[in-house]
Amino acid sequence: MDAFRLDSAVSEVMTGNIVVIEGLFSERLASEAVHSALGFASRVPVFDTKDGSASPRPDENFHRIDNNPERSKTKHIFHTFNFESLPEVDSAPIGKIFEILLSVDNRISARRGSLTRVNGTNFHPQIIHYPRGGGFFDRHTHPLEPQKIGLIATLTKKGEHFNKGGTLFWNDGKELDAEPAQTIGSVTLFRFDLPHAVSKVDPSAPLEFGKPTGRWVAVLPYR
Repeated sequence: MDAFRLDSAVSEVMTGNIVVIEGLFSERLASEAVHSALGFASRVPVFDTKDGSASPRPDENFHRIDNNPERSKTKHIFHTFNFESLPEVDSAPIGKIFEILLSVDNRISARRGSLTRVNGTNFHPQIIHYPRGGGFFDRHTHPLEPQKIGLIATLTKKGEHFNKGGTLFWNDGKELDAEPAQTIGSVTLFRFDLPHAVSKVDPSAPLEFGKPTGRWVAVLPYR
């Protein structure tokens, strides 16, 4: 996307519209990133918390399965993979996905950030798996600052890896369904304080954590 079109996209996003940039990475890279995340989970013990409230060290790579934890403010079922120290992950596909997200963020903001942790505000690379069998994230919002524009990289395909469920946004009470445009390799831009949710993924299927099926995304929170 050239600079002029990107400036136009940012203006659209800040007024509450959703912009999807297609073709930023290949289906092969997306698949490799998903399988790398599953490989990481097979090597690293799951972060064990029964209520979803505990946190690991701020510089720790970890993964956690949240099956609707009781004490969470927003109901959800997902498997989160958090890479607070990317060089230690030893996964080129995961690193490439987040370098692409970082490049997009740097082009739409004045941050000129990096994935290297520094004191203060940092990027927090995260892959989220919404499994078949009811993975979801209830409607919620975030503060606008300091992120301003949220990024969602799509790693799996509706109709192939799952059949129901997707990302929903609300602008002035109107529901916006982004899923039809969220092809593998796309990055969705949205104003960060816009209400959004992930509807239940194939809720009639058996719950499938630890599988490459379901809805997989990569996000890059900045806080």
